[in-house]
Amino acid sequence: QEKWLLHTWSLGIEFQFYVLFPLFVMLLWKIRPQLKTIVWGLGLACFASLALSIVASGWKPTAAFYLLPTRGWELVAGGLAFVIGREVPNLQRYSKPMFWLGFALWVVAAFLIDTSFAWPSGWALLPVLGTVLIIIAQHTDAKVMSNPLATWLGDRSYSLYLWHWPLVVALYFADLHNDWLWIASAFALSLVLGHVS
Repeated sequence: QEKWLLHTWSLGIEFQFYVLFPLFVMLLWKIRPQLKTIVWGLGLACFASLALSIVASGWKPTAAFYLLPTRGWELVAGGLAFVIGREVPNLQRYSKPMFWLGFALWVVAAFLIDTSFAWPSGWALLPVLGTVLIIIAQHTDAKVMSNPLATWLGDRSYSLYLWHWPLVVALYFADLHNDWLWIASAFALSLVLGHVS
């Protein structure tokens, strides 16, 4: 809570991923130019990164949290969701159940996981699998996602992410990080700054 730009670690992870991911997919295509090869390759990469994350979360928790080899599976899962959602026939008939199961996994993760849990470890499967199911479901007319508030927040989510952490650090240095009035004020300010930027 003392590092103003600590949250930019995730931007570094994403940058590395977006450089390496297309190269990995091209390599898989060179090996065997079939969609099945890409799916299996991504599946193995996802599983290997998840396994490393589970092991490293108890052994080297800081590295497990901040480095691509232990967080990459979360991004690869999104790539797999995209491919599966487009290429597997008849999945759309299960769109609503998949969407609501994914949403339920988000809710369970939000209420179950706290700071006492090793993270990311296997616990990250809850929100990541929930997100994968929601992506595959492509249930775009669900009110919980398509209402004006959700859309407004979604359109500003990147800016909100960039602004929220410096405000958390400011509260910490001002020794106001346990005062709910100041926390609510910082939350509101992050919404304003996220909207403006």
